[in-house]
Amino acid sequence: MRQGTALPVFLRRFFIAGFFVFLFSGVSFSQCVKKVTIRQAFAEIERKSDYKVAFSKGDIDETQQVNFAFSESEKIGKQLKSLLEGTGLSFEIIDDQIIILPQKPDAVKKKSPNG
Repeated sequence: MRQGTALPVFLRRFFIAGFFVFLFSGVSFSQCVKKVTIRQAFAEIERKSDYKVAFSKGDIDETQQVNFAFSESEKIGKQLKSLLEGTGLSFEIIDDQIIILPQKPDAVKKKSPNG
């Protein structure tokens, strides 16, 4: 085999391997984080999962914008925790129902006069 043809074969294999790495890495990053209202995020959870989301309209600010991207590979509890961070809301999951609740205030810690 001539040495001049080995380089193009190597380069072709390198580019083919690189193409497949690029192709498959795109799959894991295909989730697009978008800014939506909290109500739209709940609707997307219902569309893309087996869960139903229940909340009292008075408990949520329906105009509040949140960053959200539903991921089928990430646990729903982790997604909800991230979604609700800073909103003053918490959640409970009972069977296939997600219940959105006002966040309970942290217990007030009393400080002693001596610090």
